[in-house]
Amino acid sequence: MQYKDRVDVGGLPFPLPPNKISVFENNNPSIAIDCLSYDQDTKSFVVTYLSPEVHKPDHTITLLLLDSDDKRRHYVWVKSLSALISDRNRDFTITNDTSVSRTCKFSAAKEF
Repeated sequence: MQYKDRVDVGGLPFPLPPNKISVFENNNPSIAIDCLSYDQDTKSFVVTYLSPEVHKPDHTITLLLLDSDDKRRHYVWVKSLSALISDRNRDFTITNDTSVSRTCKFSAAKEF
């Protein structure tokens, strides 16, 4: 693991369930995690976990939790939330100089 000496994963079960993300954040106060998942029924993104530490951490990481056909779950890093949700609604367009801010992530994810 590339960051094993910089990230404290002590006491965490793996694979990590979304309800344990807060434990990871407590172990690593400079990192905030936001997690989305995709709801097949509504064809929309759902906020699975939104860090309560809105502007405090040095690093904010957005993850997308995917379910596979074999009932396994996988986290993938979301490099650009704007790119992820831009195609969800044809009326919602994003240019290269526009992005979804961290504070409006909840409402954007909820709407789409």
